[in-house]
Amino acid sequence: MKRVSLLVAKVPIFGPVAASMLVHPLFSGSLVMMLGSNFANFLAFVYHIILGNLLGPVKFSEVASILSFLGIISVTYTSLGMAIVKFVSSSHLKQNRIFYSWIAKRILIFAAVLSILVLLVSSFISNFLRIEYLPVVISGFIVFFSVLGFLNRSFLQGFIKFNAMIFTLNIEMITRLIVGSILVYIGFSVAGATFGVLVSVVIGWLVTFPFLPKLRIFGVRSNYQDGRKLVSYGVPVLLQAIATTSLMSLDVILVKHYFGAHDAGLYAAASNLGKIIYFGTGPIGAVMFPIIAKRHSKGAEYKKVLVYSLFLTAILSLCILVFYYLFPEFAIMVLYGKEFLEATPLIFIFGSFFFVFALTGILANFFFSIGKTWIVRLQLAAALLQIGGILMFHNSLFNVVKISIACISFLFIGLLIYLKRELKSN
Repeated sequence: MKRVSLLVAKVPIFGPVAASMLVHPLFSGSLVMMLGSNFANFLAFVYHIILGNLLGPVKFSEVASILSFLGIISVTYTSLGMAIVKFVSSSHLKQNRIFYSWIAKRILIFAAVLSILVLLVSSFISNFLRIEYLPVVISGFIVFFSVLGFLNRSFLQGFIKFNAMIFTLNIEMITRLIVGSILVYIGFSVAGATFGVLVSVVIGWLVTFPFLPKLRIFGVRSNYQDGRKLVSYGVPVLLQAIATTSLMSLDVILVKHYFGAHDAGLYAAASNLGKIIYFGTGPIGAVMFPIIAKRHSKGAEYKKVLVYSLFLTAILSLCILVFYYLFPEFAIMVLYGKEFLEATPLIFIFGSFFFVFALTGILANFFFSIGKTWIVRLQLAAALLQIGGILMFHNSLFNVVKISIACISFLFIGLLIYLKRELKSN
């Protein structure tokens, strides 16, 4: 990479800036995470494409609703991920063995309780989303193993074992793709797709253990001393995760509730295309967070990392957005087929929403990395505005997306104002 940067530095005007970015840890770390996680995202979208073609808009909308529901449930545990990574990366192995035993015991109980709650309300969820009962029941078991797998991957990330983390994630996605597609193809429909997800999360959890050979749940003294610090940091992160997931996924569920199955399927397909922008640039924020957090704690300069992150995110997002503007029908045809061509007018506007959403995510991660967790109030306000707006003004799919754009723009502008104040104060 250094040789490449030396060659790039010779390019007039932009060469020196580009060269400094190439050797920056943000770039190298983002490259590893981006390639691995985007391959997983690619598998996820192939999964959606195959299921969309096999099931059609009506049944596909049911699968999309289940996955959105699971995504919303996941905020109850993924919010701890940022805190776990921070604590693991700043501790030595002996402390982390104690920490793992301490938190794993509590996570087991939490996973069981959360799964039971999902099973108890499965009938209500089935009626509200107007989907079959069995897939919702299966989702309860998916939640249990998803929690366990997430814990182990958080430790892998904290240990800077990015290759192992990405490997286990891709094993899970490959399993979901193969098992789910086969079950749907042979006639198990939505239940088959959901069961494929269950099989994948179980296997994804199991394959993490070879990379964590020195960690055990039982047989380890687990009197961890920093539990309160973990919880106090995790609460605002939980609220942030709730707001982020709501802004990104709750509209799909509300559309499924208020609109017909066909329209809901079109909306879900357009939303998934838009999410390519967010998930495609997501690794940049994931790498930026620990770099800025470490530099901030040492009193080192960190503003350049933020600038690079925003720049990379904006460039990548714009490339995808321009493609959607020029070739929306091609994007739909390649990924979902002609049955979803009616969603073409929604592609660019959804892309615009996720373009702003991606930049907002970078700013939010920046504030959390320097301990400014109070910005979660803005995120919650934007999420509530989106819900209220959709509940009151859902006369068309276009209106729903426009409401989402207005809310994310409000959040982005608010974060920019606070960023200006933060940079001035420092």
